[in-house]
Amino acid sequence: MLKKIKRTVCRYILMAMPAWLCVQGVCLATTTCVDMEGWQTIQVLGYGELSKIAYSPIGDRVAAASSVGIVLWDVERGAVDRVIPGEANGVVSVIWSPDGTKLAAGLRDRTIRIWEAKTGVLLRTLIGHTNLVVSLAWLIDGSKIASGSHDRTIKIWEAETGTLIRTIDGHTDYVSGVSWSPDGLKIASSSFDQTVKVWDVESGKTIRTLGRLLFRALYVAWSPDGSKIAAGYDHNSIQIWDAESGSLLRQLVGNPDIQFIAWSPDSQKIAAGPKYPPVTIFDVATGAILRTFEVPSTQVLSITGSPDGSKLASGAEDRDIALWDVATGTILRTLPQPRGNVYALAWSPDGSMIASGDRDRNIKIWDADSGRLIRLISGHGSEVIAVTWSPDSRRLASGSSYSENAIRIWDVESGTLLRELTAGPNAMLLVSWSPDGSKIAGGSSSQGNSLKLWDAKTGALLRTLQAHTSPVTGAAWSPDGAQIATSSSDQTIKIWDSETGAVLRTIRGHSESVRSVAWSPDGLNIVSGSWDKTVRVWEVATGTLLRTLTAHSSSVRGVIWLPRGSKIASLDFHGGS
Repeated sequence: MLKKIKRTVCRYILMAMPAWLCVQGVCLATTTCVDMEGWQTIQVLGYGELSKIAYSPIGDRVAAASSVGIVLWDVERGAVDRVIPGEANGVVSVIWSPDGTKLAAGLRDRTIRIWEAKTGVLLRTLIGHTNLVVSLAWLIDGSKIASGSHDRTIKIWEAETGTLIRTIDGHTDYVSGVSWSPDGLKIASSSFDQTVKVWDVESGKTIRTLGRLLFRALYVAWSPDGSKIAAGYDHNSIQIWDAESGSLLRQLVGNPDIQFIAWSPDSQKIAAGPKYPPVTIFDVATGAILRTFEVPSTQVLSITGSPDGSKLASGAEDRDIALWDVATGTILRTLPQPRGNVYALAWSPDGSMIASGDRDRNIKIWDADSGRLIRLISGHGSEVIAVTWSPDSRRLASGSSYSENAIRIWDVESGTLLRELTAGPNAMLLVSWSPDGSKIAGGSSSQGNSLKLWDAKTGALLRTLQAHTSPVTGAAWSPDGAQIATSSSDQTIKIWDSETGAVLRTIRGHSESVRSVAWSPDGLNIVSGSWDKTVRVWEVATGTLLRTLTAHSSSVRGVIWLPRGSKIASLDFHGGS
Protein backbone atom coordinates (compact mmCIF):
# COMPACT_ATOMS: atom_id res chain seq x y z
CA MET A 1 0.00 0.00 0.00
CA LEU A 2 1.32 3.43 -0.92
CA LYS A 3 2.56 5.18 2.19
CA LYS A 4 0.41 8.20 2.97
CA ILE A 5 2.21 11.48 2.32
CA LYS A 6 0.25 14.11 4.20
CA ARG A 7 0.63 17.86 4.07
CA THR A 8 -1.92 19.55 6.30
CA VAL A 9 -3.20 23.05 5.58
CA CYS A 10 -5.51 23.39 8.58
CA ARG A 11 -3.24 24.22 11.49
CA TYR A 12 -5.48 26.41 13.58
CA ILE A 13 -8.38 25.44 15.82
CA LEU A 14 -11.55 27.29 14.81
CA MET A 15 -11.72 29.09 18.14
CA ALA A 16 -8.37 30.75 17.47
CA MET A 17 -9.95 33.06 14.92
CA PRO A 18 -12.94 35.33 15.64
CA ALA A 19 -16.14 34.03 14.06
CA TRP A 20 -16.92 37.43 12.54
CA LEU A 21 -13.90 37.06 10.25
CA CYS A 22 -15.23 33.83 8.75
CA VAL A 23 -18.68 35.28 8.16
CA GLN A 24 -17.22 38.32 6.39
CA GLY A 25 -15.21 36.22 3.97
CA VAL A 26 -11.72 36.20 5.42
CA CYS A 27 -11.53 32.45 5.92
CA LEU A 28 -13.11 29.13 5.16
CA ALA A 29 -14.23 27.40 8.34
CA THR A 30 -14.82 23.72 8.96
CA THR A 31 -15.79 22.05 12.22
CA THR A 32 -12.18 21.57 13.21
CA CYS A 33 -9.99 24.10 11.48
CA VAL A 34 -9.68 27.26 9.46
CA ASP A 35 -8.39 27.04 5.89
CA MET A 36 -7.85 30.63 4.85
CA GLU A 37 -6.72 29.76 1.34
CA GLY A 38 -8.99 26.82 0.64
CA TRP A 39 -11.37 28.75 -1.57
CA GLN A 40 -8.54 29.33 -4.05
CA THR A 41 -8.85 25.65 -4.95
CA ILE A 42 -12.05 26.56 -6.81
CA GLN A 43 -9.83 28.26 -9.37
CA VAL A 44 -7.48 25.29 -9.66
CA LEU A 45 -10.42 22.98 -10.29
CA GLY A 46 -11.21 24.79 -13.49
CA TYR A 47 -13.84 27.30 -12.45
CA GLY A 48 -11.79 30.13 -13.85
CA GLU A 49 -10.15 33.22 -12.40
CA LEU A 50 -11.70 34.37 -9.12
CA SER A 51 -12.23 38.06 -8.43
CA LYS A 52 -14.23 38.34 -5.20
CA ILE A 53 -15.85 36.09 -2.62
CA ALA A 54 -18.78 36.63 -0.25
CA TYR A 55 -19.89 34.56 2.70
CA SER A 56 -23.57 33.87 3.29
CA PRO A 57 -24.98 35.67 6.34
CA ILE A 58 -24.74 32.53 8.48
CA GLY A 59 -21.35 31.50 7.06
CA ASP A 60 -22.37 28.11 5.66
CA ARG A 61 -21.64 28.90 2.01
CA VAL A 62 -19.25 30.98 -0.03
CA ALA A 63 -20.19 32.65 -3.30
CA ALA A 64 -17.15 33.17 -5.52
CA ALA A 65 -17.29 35.57 -8.46
CA SER A 66 -15.59 33.63 -11.23
CA SER A 67 -14.85 33.95 -14.93
CA VAL A 68 -17.44 31.22 -15.53
CA GLY A 69 -20.17 32.48 -13.19
CA ILE A 70 -20.89 32.28 -9.48
CA VAL A 71 -19.41 29.23 -7.79
CA LEU A 72 -21.23 28.30 -4.58
CA TRP A 73 -18.97 26.50 -2.12
CA ASP A 74 -20.37 24.41 0.73
CA VAL A 75 -18.12 25.19 3.69
CA GLU A 76 -18.98 22.13 5.77
CA ARG A 77 -18.52 19.61 2.94
CA GLY A 78 -15.57 21.41 1.38
CA ALA A 79 -17.11 21.02 -2.08
CA VAL A 80 -18.73 22.99 -4.89
CA ASP A 81 -22.48 23.05 -4.28
CA ARG A 82 -23.64 24.77 -7.45
CA VAL A 83 -22.37 26.86 -10.35
CA ILE A 84 -24.63 29.67 -11.51
CA PRO A 85 -23.48 30.41 -15.08
CA GLY A 86 -22.51 33.96 -15.97
CA GLU A 87 -21.96 35.48 -19.36
CA ALA A 88 -19.02 34.37 -21.52
CA ASN A 89 -16.65 36.76 -19.72
CA GLY A 90 -17.87 35.98 -16.23
CA VAL A 91 -18.67 37.69 -12.94
CA VAL A 92 -16.56 40.38 -11.25
CA SER A 93 -18.48 41.10 -8.02
CA VAL A 94 -20.97 39.24 -5.85
CA ILE A 95 -22.98 39.79 -2.66
CA TRP A 96 -25.63 37.97 -0.63
CA SER A 97 -28.95 39.45 0.39
CA PRO A 98 -29.14 40.04 4.17
CA ASP A 99 -31.50 37.07 4.60
CA GLY A 100 -29.25 34.77 2.55
CA THR A 101 -31.95 33.85 0.02
CA LYS A 102 -30.61 35.78 -2.98
CA LEU A 103 -27.36 36.61 -4.73
CA ALA A 104 -26.59 39.76 -6.69
CA ALA A 105 -23.62 39.96 -9.03
CA GLY A 106 -21.96 42.42 -11.37
CA LEU A 107 -21.14 40.83 -14.72
CA ARG A 108 -18.65 41.76 -17.37
CA ASP A 109 -21.53 42.61 -19.70
CA ARG A 110 -22.13 45.63 -17.39
CA THR A 111 -25.38 44.30 -15.94
CA ILE A 112 -26.31 43.35 -12.39
CA ARG A 113 -28.22 40.10 -11.99
CA ILE A 114 -30.13 38.75 -9.04
CA TRP A 115 -30.61 35.01 -8.53
CA GLU A 116 -32.42 32.84 -6.03
CA ALA A 117 -29.50 31.31 -4.11
CA LYS A 118 -31.12 27.93 -3.44
CA THR A 119 -32.17 27.12 -7.00
CA GLY A 120 -29.97 29.37 -9.15
CA VAL A 121 -33.07 30.77 -10.86
CA LEU A 122 -32.48 34.22 -12.38
CA LEU A 123 -34.97 36.65 -10.83
CA ARG A 124 -34.10 39.92 -12.58
CA THR A 125 -31.46 41.84 -14.52
CA LEU A 126 -30.56 45.44 -13.69
CA ILE A 127 -29.40 47.46 -16.69
CA GLY A 128 -27.92 50.95 -16.50
CA HIS A 129 -24.16 50.96 -15.96
CA THR A 130 -21.91 51.53 -18.96
CA ASN A 131 -18.80 49.83 -17.56
CA LEU A 132 -17.85 47.06 -15.13
CA VAL A 133 -19.78 46.84 -11.87
CA VAL A 134 -17.03 46.08 -9.36
CA SER A 135 -18.75 46.75 -6.03
CA LEU A 136 -22.18 45.94 -4.61
CA ALA A 137 -23.79 46.64 -1.23
CA TRP A 138 -27.20 45.39 -0.07
CA LEU A 139 -29.04 47.57 2.44
CA ILE A 140 -29.49 45.74 5.74
CA ASP A 141 -33.30 45.60 5.39
CA GLY A 142 -32.94 44.02 1.93
CA SER A 143 -34.89 46.75 0.14
CA LYS A 144 -32.13 48.42 -1.89
CA ILE A 145 -28.85 47.63 -3.64
CA ALA A 146 -26.04 50.12 -4.25
CA SER A 147 -23.59 49.51 -7.08
CA GLY A 148 -20.24 51.09 -7.90
CA SER A 149 -18.84 50.98 -11.40
CA HIS A 150 -15.88 51.81 -13.57
CA ASP A 151 -18.25 54.21 -15.34
CA ARG A 152 -17.55 56.49 -12.31
CA THR A 153 -21.12 56.38 -11.02
CA ILE A 154 -23.01 54.88 -8.09
CA LYS A 155 -26.52 53.61 -8.70
CA ILE A 156 -29.28 52.87 -6.19
CA TRP A 157 -31.72 50.10 -7.16
CA GLU A 158 -34.99 48.78 -5.78
CA ALA A 159 -34.03 45.18 -4.96
CA GLU A 160 -37.51 43.68 -5.34
CA THR A 161 -38.34 45.18 -8.75
CA GLY A 162 -34.93 46.10 -10.18
CA THR A 163 -36.07 49.70 -10.67
CA LEU A 164 -33.28 52.28 -10.85
CA ILE A 165 -33.99 54.80 -8.08
CA ARG A 166 -31.05 57.16 -8.48
CA THR A 167 -27.70 57.66 -10.19
CA ILE A 168 -25.02 59.43 -8.15
CA ASP A 169 -22.34 61.11 -10.20
CA GLY A 170 -19.35 62.92 -8.71
CA HIS A 171 -16.20 60.82 -8.85
CA THR A 172 -13.69 61.55 -11.61
CA ASP A 173 -12.30 58.01 -11.87
CA TYR A 174 -13.41 54.41 -11.28
CA VAL A 175 -15.67 53.80 -8.28
CA SER A 176 -14.01 50.90 -6.48
CA GLY A 177 -16.20 50.40 -3.41
CA VAL A 178 -19.59 51.26 -1.90
CA SER A 179 -20.93 50.84 1.65
CA TRP A 180 -24.26 51.77 3.27
CA SER A 181 -24.53 53.60 6.57
CA PRO A 182 -26.39 51.38 9.08
CA ASP A 183 -29.47 53.65 8.93
CA GLY A 184 -29.60 53.46 5.12
CA LEU A 185 -29.63 57.24 4.70
CA LYS A 186 -26.08 57.64 3.41
CA ILE A 187 -23.56 55.82 1.22
CA ALA A 188 -19.77 55.94 1.35
CA SER A 189 -17.79 55.32 -1.82
CA SER A 190 -14.12 54.84 -2.64
CA SER A 191 -12.55 55.73 -5.96
CA PHE A 192 -9.40 55.62 -8.02
CA ASP A 193 -9.65 59.45 -7.99
CA GLN A 194 -7.95 59.17 -4.55
CA THR A 195 -11.05 60.18 -2.57
CA VAL A 196 -13.68 58.68 -0.31
CA LYS A 197 -17.02 60.45 -0.52
CA VAL A 198 -20.15 60.38 1.64
CA TRP A 199 -23.47 60.83 -0.16
CA ASP A 200 -27.04 61.60 0.85
CA VAL A 201 -29.08 58.78 -0.67
CA GLU A 202 -32.31 60.77 -1.00
CA SER A 203 -30.83 63.71 -2.90
CA GLY A 204 -27.73 62.10 -4.39
CA LYS A 205 -25.66 65.07 -3.23
CA THR A 206 -22.19 64.93 -1.70
CA ILE A 207 -22.22 65.42 2.08
CA ARG A 208 -18.45 65.45 2.39
CA THR A 209 -15.21 64.28 0.84
CA LEU A 210 -12.86 62.46 3.20
CA GLY A 211 -9.42 63.75 2.28
CA ARG A 212 -7.52 63.57 -0.98
CA LEU A 213 -4.40 61.46 -0.85
CA LEU A 214 -1.78 60.60 -3.44
CA PHE A 215 -3.07 57.02 -3.57
CA ARG A 216 -6.13 55.31 -5.01
CA ALA A 217 -8.90 54.40 -2.58
CA LEU A 218 -9.69 50.72 -3.16
CA TYR A 219 -12.15 49.67 -0.43
CA VAL A 220 -14.60 51.31 1.95
CA ALA A 221 -16.56 49.98 4.92
CA TRP A 222 -18.94 51.72 7.33
CA SER A 223 -18.67 50.60 10.95
CA PRO A 224 -21.70 48.72 12.34
CA ASP A 225 -22.37 51.47 14.90
CA GLY A 226 -22.35 54.10 12.15
CA SER A 227 -19.71 56.29 13.78
CA LYS A 228 -16.72 55.57 11.56
CA ILE A 229 -15.73 54.86 7.96
CA ALA A 230 -12.69 52.79 7.04
CA ALA A 231 -11.00 53.06 3.66
CA GLY A 232 -8.18 50.97 2.22
CA TYR A 233 -5.63 52.53 -0.11
CA ASP A 234 -3.18 51.05 -2.57
CA HIS A 235 -0.17 52.19 -0.52
CA ASN A 236 -1.02 49.50 2.05
CA SER A 237 -2.67 51.73 4.64
CA ILE A 238 -6.15 52.03 6.10
CA GLN A 239 -7.64 55.39 7.05
CA ILE A 240 -10.26 55.60 9.82
CA TRP A 241 -12.57 58.61 9.53
CA ASP A 242 -15.21 60.09 11.83
CA ALA A 243 -18.41 59.60 9.83
CA GLU A 244 -20.11 62.70 11.27
CA SER A 245 -17.34 65.29 11.15
CA GLY A 246 -15.18 63.81 8.40
CA SER A 247 -12.02 64.16 10.50
CA LEU A 248 -9.23 61.63 10.18
CA LEU A 249 -9.05 59.59 13.39
CA ARG A 250 -6.27 57.14 12.67
CA GLN A 251 -4.08 55.54 10.03
CA LEU A 252 -3.39 51.82 10.22
CA VAL A 253 -0.39 50.45 8.35
CA GLY A 254 -1.32 47.02 7.04
CA ASN A 255 0.06 44.20 4.96
CA PRO A 256 1.18 44.71 1.37
CA ASP A 257 -1.53 44.41 -1.29
CA ILE A 258 -4.55 44.94 0.98
CA GLN A 259 -7.54 43.24 -0.63
CA PHE A 260 -10.20 43.56 2.08
CA ILE A 261 -11.20 45.35 5.27
CA ALA A 262 -13.82 44.09 7.72
CA TRP A 263 -15.24 45.55 10.95
CA SER A 264 -15.96 43.54 14.08
CA PRO A 265 -19.62 43.68 15.21
CA ASP A 266 -18.73 45.98 18.14
CA SER A 267 -16.90 48.42 15.80
CA GLN A 268 -13.78 48.17 18.01
CA LYS A 269 -11.59 46.11 15.68
CA ILE A 270 -10.73 45.93 11.99
CA ALA A 271 -9.33 42.98 10.05
CA ALA A 272 -7.33 43.66 6.92
CA GLY A 273 -5.08 41.75 4.60
CA PRO A 274 -4.18 40.69 1.08
CA LYS A 275 -6.03 38.03 -0.91
CA TYR A 276 -3.93 35.42 0.88
CA PRO A 277 -2.68 35.33 4.51
CA PRO A 278 -1.48 36.94 6.70
CA VAL A 279 -4.56 38.69 8.08
CA THR A 280 -4.01 41.42 10.67
CA ILE A 281 -6.49 42.50 13.34
CA PHE A 282 -6.16 46.09 14.60
CA ASP A 283 -7.51 47.86 17.65
CA VAL A 284 -9.28 50.86 16.15
CA ALA A 285 -8.91 53.08 19.22
CA THR A 286 -5.14 52.67 19.54
CA GLY A 287 -4.05 51.40 16.14
CA ALA A 288 -2.25 48.52 17.83
CA ILE A 289 -1.99 45.16 16.11
CA LEU A 290 -3.91 42.69 18.25
CA ARG A 291 -3.16 39.55 16.31
CA THR A 292 -1.86 38.30 12.98
CA PHE A 293 -3.18 35.09 11.49
CA GLU A 294 -0.86 33.36 9.06
CA VAL A 295 -1.61 29.91 7.75
CA PRO A 296 1.24 27.84 6.29
CA SER A 297 0.58 27.26 2.61
CA THR A 298 1.19 23.53 2.40
CA GLN A 299 -1.70 22.34 0.29
CA VAL A 300 -0.60 19.80 -2.33
CA LEU A 301 -2.02 20.80 -5.71
CA SER A 302 -0.59 18.28 -8.16
CA ILE A 303 1.05 14.86 -8.36
CA THR A 304 2.66 12.72 -11.05
CA GLY A 305 4.40 9.34 -11.09
CA SER A 306 7.62 8.22 -12.74
CA PRO A 307 7.23 5.76 -15.64
CA ASP A 308 8.76 2.94 -13.59
CA GLY A 309 6.41 3.60 -10.66
CA SER A 310 9.21 4.05 -8.12
CA LYS A 311 8.85 7.79 -7.54
CA LEU A 312 6.21 10.47 -7.11
CA ALA A 313 6.51 14.21 -7.67
CA SER A 314 4.19 16.58 -5.80
CA GLY A 315 3.59 20.30 -6.26
CA ALA A 316 2.20 22.49 -3.50
CA GLU A 317 1.17 26.01 -2.57
CA ASP A 318 4.22 28.15 -1.85
CA ARG A 319 6.50 25.13 -1.64
CA ASP A 320 9.18 23.49 -3.76
CA ILE A 321 8.37 20.47 -5.89
CA ALA A 322 9.10 17.34 -3.86
CA LEU A 323 10.32 14.03 -5.31
CA TRP A 324 9.28 11.06 -3.19
CA ASP A 325 10.42 7.45 -2.94
CA VAL A 326 7.20 5.43 -3.21
CA ALA A 327 8.53 2.48 -1.22
CA THR A 328 9.67 4.48 1.80
CA GLY A 329 7.61 7.67 1.60
CA THR A 330 10.76 9.79 2.04
CA ILE A 331 11.68 12.90 0.07
CA LEU A 332 14.54 12.24 -2.32
CA ARG A 333 14.97 15.76 -3.66
CA THR A 334 13.24 19.13 -3.94
CA LEU A 335 13.05 21.32 -7.03
CA PRO A 336 13.07 25.02 -6.06
CA GLN A 337 9.90 26.99 -6.80
CA PRO A 338 10.39 30.58 -5.60
CA ARG A 339 6.73 31.51 -6.15
CA GLY A 340 5.17 28.12 -5.38
CA ASN A 341 1.64 27.10 -6.38
CA VAL A 342 2.52 24.26 -8.74
CA TYR A 343 -0.82 23.46 -10.37
CA ALA A 344 0.35 20.83 -12.87
CA LEU A 345 3.04 18.18 -13.05
CA ALA A 346 3.86 15.58 -15.70
CA TRP A 347 6.73 13.08 -15.84
CA SER A 348 8.08 12.51 -19.34
CA PRO A 349 7.41 9.03 -20.79
CA ASP A 350 11.15 8.37 -21.09
CA GLY A 351 11.57 9.15 -17.38
CA SER A 352 14.26 11.78 -17.85
CA MET A 353 12.29 14.99 -17.29
CA ILE A 354 9.49 16.53 -15.24
CA ALA A 355 7.33 19.38 -16.53
CA SER A 356 5.64 21.77 -14.11
CA GLY A 357 3.02 24.47 -14.63
CA ASP A 358 2.60 27.16 -12.00
CA ARG A 359 1.19 30.54 -11.13
CA ASP A 360 4.09 32.49 -12.65
CA ARG A 361 2.61 31.58 -16.09
CA ASN A 362 5.64 29.53 -17.11
CA ILE A 363 6.32 25.88 -17.86
CA LYS A 364 9.51 24.57 -16.30
CA ILE A 365 11.38 21.49 -17.53
CA TRP A 366 13.47 19.72 -14.88
CA ASP A 367 16.07 16.97 -15.09
CA ALA A 368 14.43 14.17 -13.10
CA ASP A 369 17.75 12.75 -11.85
CA SER A 370 19.69 15.86 -10.88
CA GLY A 371 16.79 18.25 -10.20
CA ARG A 372 18.40 20.82 -12.46
CA LEU A 373 16.17 23.29 -14.31
CA ILE A 374 16.70 22.53 -17.99
CA ARG A 375 14.37 24.97 -19.68
CA LEU A 376 11.84 27.72 -19.00
CA ILE A 377 8.98 28.00 -21.50
CA SER A 378 7.04 31.27 -21.47
CA GLY A 379 3.98 32.32 -23.41
CA HIS A 380 0.83 31.83 -21.32
CA GLY A 381 -0.99 34.89 -20.01
CA SER A 382 -2.15 33.26 -16.79
CA GLU A 383 -1.48 30.33 -14.45
CA VAL A 384 -0.56 27.08 -16.22
CA ILE A 385 -2.84 24.39 -14.77
CA ALA A 386 -2.43 21.51 -17.24
CA VAL A 387 0.63 19.94 -18.89
CA THR A 388 0.99 16.66 -20.78
CA TRP A 389 3.86 15.06 -22.72
CA SER A 390 3.78 13.57 -26.18
CA PRO A 391 4.67 9.84 -26.11
CA ASP A 392 8.11 10.54 -27.60
CA SER A 393 8.91 13.10 -24.84
CA ARG A 394 9.71 15.75 -27.46
CA ARG A 395 6.60 17.93 -27.19
CA LEU A 396 4.39 19.33 -24.48
CA ALA A 397 0.75 20.42 -24.52
CA SER A 398 -0.43 22.92 -21.93
CA GLY A 399 -3.56 24.71 -20.80
CA SER A 400 -4.01 27.89 -18.80
CA SER A 401 -6.47 29.02 -16.16
CA TYR A 402 -8.05 32.07 -17.73
CA SER A 403 -9.68 32.86 -21.06
CA GLU A 404 -6.81 32.09 -23.43
CA ASN A 405 -9.14 29.89 -25.47
CA ALA A 406 -6.42 27.53 -26.64
CA ILE A 407 -4.25 24.54 -25.85
CA ARG A 408 -0.64 25.25 -26.74
CA ILE A 409 1.84 22.73 -28.12
CA TRP A 410 5.54 23.33 -27.53
CA ASP A 411 8.82 21.90 -28.76
CA VAL A 412 10.62 20.90 -25.57
CA GLU A 413 14.17 21.16 -26.93
CA SER A 414 13.82 24.74 -28.16
CA GLY A 415 10.84 25.98 -26.15
CA THR A 416 9.21 27.08 -29.40
CA LEU A 417 5.43 27.33 -29.69
CA LEU A 418 4.45 24.90 -32.45
CA ARG A 419 0.68 25.20 -32.55
CA GLU A 420 -2.43 26.45 -30.80
CA LEU A 421 -5.60 24.37 -30.64
CA THR A 422 -8.59 26.68 -30.41
CA ALA A 423 -10.93 25.72 -27.60
CA GLY A 424 -13.71 27.26 -25.53
CA PRO A 425 -13.17 30.23 -23.20
CA ASN A 426 -11.89 29.97 -19.63
CA ALA A 427 -9.76 27.44 -17.82
CA MET A 428 -8.23 24.67 -19.95
CA LEU A 429 -8.02 22.24 -17.08
CA LEU A 430 -8.06 19.07 -19.23
CA VAL A 431 -5.23 18.31 -21.61
CA SER A 432 -4.31 14.70 -22.47
CA TRP A 433 -2.16 13.27 -25.27
CA SER A 434 -3.19 9.97 -26.86
CA PRO A 435 -0.74 7.04 -26.39
CA ASP A 436 0.20 7.01 -30.08
CA GLY A 437 0.76 10.77 -30.16
CA SER A 438 -1.76 11.43 -32.91
CA LYS A 439 -4.49 13.16 -30.90
CA ILE A 440 -4.97 15.55 -28.01
CA ALA A 441 -8.04 15.64 -25.78
CA GLY A 442 -8.90 18.88 -24.04
CA GLY A 443 -11.69 20.67 -22.29
CA SER A 444 -12.48 23.85 -20.39
CA SER A 445 -14.78 24.54 -17.48
CA SER A 446 -17.31 26.24 -19.78
CA GLN A 447 -17.15 24.03 -22.86
CA GLY A 448 -20.73 22.76 -22.83
CA ASN A 449 -20.15 19.62 -20.70
CA SER A 450 -18.00 18.17 -23.45
CA LEU A 451 -14.48 17.03 -24.36
CA LYS A 452 -12.84 17.91 -27.68
CA LEU A 453 -10.39 15.80 -29.70
CA TRP A 454 -7.84 17.41 -32.02
CA ASP A 455 -5.36 16.08 -34.55
CA ALA A 456 -2.04 16.75 -32.79
CA LYS A 457 -0.16 17.26 -36.06
CA THR A 458 -2.54 19.54 -37.97
CA GLY A 459 -4.52 21.08 -35.13
CA ALA A 460 -7.79 20.12 -36.81
CA LEU A 461 -10.77 19.50 -34.52
CA LEU A 462 -11.75 15.85 -35.03
CA ARG A 463 -14.82 15.50 -32.84
CA THR A 464 -16.60 16.62 -29.71
CA LEU A 465 -17.59 14.06 -27.08
CA GLN A 466 -20.83 15.29 -25.55
CA ALA A 467 -23.15 13.28 -23.29
CA HIS A 468 -22.45 14.46 -19.76
CA THR A 469 -25.04 16.75 -18.18
CA SER A 470 -22.50 18.78 -16.16
CA PRO A 471 -18.91 19.93 -16.81
CA VAL A 472 -16.27 17.33 -17.64
CA THR A 473 -13.66 17.40 -14.86
CA GLY A 474 -11.17 14.74 -15.95
CA ALA A 475 -10.15 12.68 -18.97
CA ALA A 476 -7.77 9.76 -19.55
CA TRP A 477 -6.87 7.66 -22.61
CA SER A 478 -6.81 3.87 -22.31
CA PRO A 479 -3.30 2.42 -22.72
CA ASP A 480 -4.09 1.31 -26.29
CA GLY A 481 -5.73 4.65 -27.17
CA ALA A 482 -8.96 3.00 -28.29
CA GLN A 483 -11.05 4.43 -25.47
CA ILE A 484 -11.30 7.55 -23.34
CA ALA A 485 -12.65 7.73 -19.81
CA THR A 486 -14.17 11.00 -18.60
CA SER A 487 -15.29 12.11 -15.15
CA SER A 488 -17.92 14.76 -14.57
CA SER A 489 -19.75 16.90 -12.03
CA ASP A 490 -22.87 14.91 -12.98
CA GLN A 491 -21.47 12.15 -10.68
CA THR A 492 -20.79 9.72 -13.55
CA ILE A 493 -17.86 8.28 -15.50
CA LYS A 494 -18.25 7.64 -19.21
CA ILE A 495 -16.21 5.35 -21.45
CA TRP A 496 -16.00 6.53 -25.06
CA ASP A 497 -14.85 4.99 -28.33
CA SER A 498 -12.09 7.42 -29.33
CA GLU A 499 -12.59 6.82 -33.07
CA THR A 500 -16.36 7.15 -33.33
CA GLY A 501 -17.11 9.26 -30.27
CA ALA A 502 -19.79 6.79 -29.15
CA VAL A 503 -20.49 6.27 -25.45
CA LEU A 504 -19.63 2.65 -24.66
CA ARG A 505 -20.58 2.70 -20.99
CA THR A 506 -21.78 5.02 -18.25
CA ILE A 507 -20.57 4.14 -14.75
CA ARG A 508 -22.56 5.33 -11.75
CA GLY A 509 -21.89 4.95 -8.06
CA HIS A 510 -20.35 8.13 -6.69
CA SER A 511 -22.71 10.32 -4.67
CA GLU A 512 -21.04 13.62 -5.56
CA SER A 513 -19.03 15.18 -8.36
CA VAL A 514 -16.33 12.89 -9.83
CA ARG A 515 -13.16 14.96 -10.18
CA SER A 516 -10.53 12.66 -11.68
CA VAL A 517 -10.14 9.35 -13.52
CA ALA A 518 -7.17 7.14 -14.52
CA TRP A 519 -6.66 3.78 -16.26
CA SER A 520 -4.83 0.78 -14.89
CA PRO A 521 -1.68 -0.05 -16.91
CA ASP A 522 -3.34 -3.20 -18.33
CA GLY A 523 -6.40 -1.23 -19.49
CA LEU A 524 -8.86 -3.48 -17.65
CA ASN A 525 -9.81 -1.16 -14.80
CA ILE A 526 -10.17 2.52 -14.00
CA VAL A 527 -9.87 4.46 -10.76
CA SER A 528 -11.89 7.55 -9.90
CA GLY A 529 -11.77 10.21 -7.18
CA SER A 530 -14.80 12.15 -6.01
CA TRP A 531 -16.06 14.93 -3.75
CA ASP A 532 -17.77 12.11 -1.80
CA LYS A 533 -14.28 11.52 -0.25
CA THR A 534 -13.86 8.10 -1.87
CA VAL A 535 -11.52 6.56 -4.40
CA ARG A 536 -13.22 3.78 -6.38
CA VAL A 537 -11.87 1.09 -8.68
CA TRP A 538 -14.11 -0.15 -11.51
CA GLU A 539 -13.98 -2.93 -14.10
CA VAL A 540 -14.19 -1.23 -17.48
CA ALA A 541 -15.86 -4.07 -19.39
CA THR A 542 -18.83 -4.33 -17.05
CA GLY A 543 -18.79 -1.12 -15.02
CA THR A 544 -18.66 -3.24 -11.86
CA LEU A 545 -17.37 -1.59 -8.70
CA LEU A 546 -14.37 -3.64 -7.55
CA ARG A 547 -13.43 -1.73 -4.40
CA THR A 548 -13.94 1.51 -2.53
CA LEU A 549 -11.03 3.23 -0.75
CA THR A 550 -12.11 5.49 2.11
CA ALA A 551 -8.88 6.78 3.66
CA HIS A 552 -9.50 10.43 2.74
CA SER A 553 -11.17 12.82 5.18
CA SER A 554 -11.96 15.43 2.55
CA SER A 555 -12.97 15.61 -1.09
CA VAL A 556 -10.71 13.73 -3.53
CA ARG A 557 -9.65 15.78 -6.54
CA GLY A 558 -6.88 13.77 -8.18
CA VAL A 559 -5.96 10.13 -8.85
CA ILE A 560 -3.16 8.41 -10.76
CA TRP A 561 -2.44 4.70 -11.30
CA LEU A 562 1.27 4.05 -10.97
CA PRO A 563 2.80 2.26 -13.97
CA ARG A 564 3.55 -1.10 -12.36
CA GLY A 565 -0.15 -1.50 -11.66
CA SER A 566 -0.15 -2.36 -7.97
CA LYS A 567 -0.38 1.15 -6.51
CA ILE A 568 -2.72 4.13 -6.79
CA ALA A 569 -1.94 7.67 -5.66
CA SER A 570 -4.73 10.09 -4.79
CA LEU A 571 -4.91 13.73 -3.74
CA ASP A 572 -7.61 15.30 -1.58
CA PHE A 573 -8.79 18.84 -0.99
CA HIS A 574 -6.57 19.39 2.04
CA GLY A 575 -3.47 18.07 0.29
CA GLY A 576 -3.38 14.49 1.60
CA SER A 577 -2.10 11.88 -0.83
